[in-house]
Amino acid sequence: DANRPLLVAIPGHIMVVDGYRTGPPQQIHLLDPWTSAQWVAYTSNSIQRINWIAVYKAPGTAGAPPAARSDEPSIWSDSDGDGVQDYDEVKRFHTNPFAVDSDDDWVRDKQDILETVYKLDGTYVYTPTRADFDSDTLRKELDWDNDADNAPDGCEDVNVNGGYEPALGESNNFDSASHNACVPQFNILWPRKTSQANAGDPTAPEKILVQVSTAVPTNWPQSYTSGDFTVAIGGQNSPVLTVYPSGDTYFLVVSPHTQSSGGPFDLTVQLASQSDTETQAVYYLPKNPQDEVVVMDRSGSMAYDGKIDAAKNAGNAFVDMLNDNDWVGVASFATTASTDYTLHEITGQPIRNAANAAINALVADGTTALGQGVQQGYGLLTAAAHTDHDWTMVLLSDGMENEPPYWADVAPGITDVVMHTVALGEDANRTLLQSIAGAKDGNFFYVDIDPP
Repeated sequence: DANRPLLVAIPGHIMVVDGYRTGPPQQIHLLDPWTSAQWVAYTSNSIQRINWIAVYKAPGTAGAPPAARSDEPSIWSDSDGDGVQDYDEVKRFHTNPFAVDSDDDWVRDKQDILETVYKLDGTYVYTPTRADFDSDTLRKELDWDNDADNAPDGCEDVNVNGGYEPALGESNNFDSASHNACVPQFNILWPRKTSQANAGDPTAPEKILVQVSTAVPTNWPQSYTSGDFTVAIGGQNSPVLTVYPSGDTYFLVVSPHTQSSGGPFDLTVQLASQSDTETQAVYYLPKNPQDEVVVMDRSGSMAYDGKIDAAKNAGNAFVDMLNDNDWVGVASFATTASTDYTLHEITGQPIRNAANAAINALVADGTTALGQGVQQGYGLLTAAAHTDHDWTMVLLSDGMENEPPYWADVAPGITDVVMHTVALGEDANRTLLQSIAGAKDGNFFYVDIDPP
């Protein structure tokens, strides 16, 4: 073609034809980045499989790309930092260039891809069927269960490094008869030494909340009851009354054991064979009756990734931890704010049930007037005007405010109240919600909806 080289492709990579021989031996000269330059016979299998692509045009000539392929930012960008370029994720592997673990199995995309080709010692083990070992049309990087044994790959590959290491107790992702059950990533999230819980009078304690992580891969859902957890405060067994799943966490409503002093005391939580302890996490100090308003975000962004359900369960937990003679109300917000349950004195479980029913009836839709929602909740407290009570608001949101008034607009008028915040989802504005809790002497909770 007027002495211009041709681009050709064999499945797997692109080469350049820059010459040929018409007389014996009949050959084509290939510039192959895999094997270097070589002469290949016309009749060879590799030539028969060639796909003819286009005339190669050098950079800077008419019709050529604006720059050499190696200089194109789109080729070398890696948006999620997982070690696989965006181009390869989109064009070759069909993984998500903005997520390090496209199949939510806890093994990162790069390790998933490498495991189909190499062992950890570098031994080459590729066969065409290995990438889709269970023949379900999904390559390993897109298949949470590569060998169809119902165990997520990240539970079999315990250290998620893309290799089978039986000495570590791992099972084999390429053997359906070899599999491990998932072990939750278990630890206490709240309370901690730096953010303590007050259990009230040591001789007549009041309920407290405990938040723990129970994260497992998406396709291995777990369900726990109060009987699955054991809680000890200062070495004294403290019954778990109810539990509420919320994203990758559980909120436990705990009845603290009596103590001979105010502490602080260590908190230990056990789930099956796993246990975690937070030192000096709980103290005992008599407190006033509490007026609490749960402020729920019911905007459209909460409809995604299970955020609204996680918020409802967390809100239910904050209601159920209240004691008789406390007061409870519910407000919510989307484009506008509303009162969903006026402030009621808790005279028994029916009041808690009614408040939780109001929370559970919310539907996510609309924009996010977070500031107006806070004002609505605060109005319930000021209207009751129980100045001898402690005032508390619990704000549950992803923090994506986009409708005035904003938090910054209303914050100066929110006084004499402790504000706890619960941030929901990986995309939550945690900075905003943490700053709200910090400014109003409250505690910040985070609920991860997505796998770690």
